[in-house]
Amino acid sequence: MISWGRLLVVDDEPAVRDSLREILEQEGHQVSTAASGEEALVALADQSIDLVLLDLKMEGLDGLQVMERAKEISPQTVIIMLTAYGTLESAIAALRHGAHDYLLKPCAVGQIVASVEKGLNVRQEALRRRELLTSMEKTVRQLKDTATSLELQGEPAHRSRFLRSKNLLLDREKQVAMSRGQPLRLTPTEFRLLAFLMQNNNRTVTY
Repeated sequence: MISWGRLLVVDDEPAVRDSLREILEQEGHQVSTAASGEEALVALADQSIDLVLLDLKMEGLDGLQVMERAKEISPQTVIIMLTAYGTLESAIAALRHGAHDYLLKPCAVGQIVASVEKGLNVRQEALRRRELLTSMEKTVRQLKDTATSLELQGEPAHRSRFLRSKNLLLDREKQVAMSRGQPLRLTPTEFRLLAFLMQNNNRTVTY
């Protein structure tokens, strides 16, 4: 569970910005604010932002336009859309653009805090998974660079159910992977690749 995050509040109403900043700072977060979509994009380019609370209706760039550009600048940043003019169409549009959540103003404090916490946890899981995949890809490249013509052999009939390597634990029967005690969300192909790499940890192989 995330204890704090670097947040950006984007709203053209000063009272809303100040209120959200106060609420979130009391929860231990580091909070920046922006009064327009243009300011928000500059902040995203200059700072490392974990999560954005973004107003839908603003002069200049609206929330959907900001979100589309924000995903290009900082793809891993989580975005929560806020609006006082909620419609089914705008909610669908926000989710299609990649919003983590869609909240109607005024929001209950508990609802805002819970949505932010969930969003930060989603980001942490995405970053952990990306880190693992990057490590796996690097290992595969190294194996390809140093491999011989050894052909992969089939797995033995009596294989171990569990594979362990440093901070990783794989349960091949349940298709579950754990890193430092936290479950990893892997596709079947990613799981098989990781299992193969761990099983052949001390061998030179080709893939």
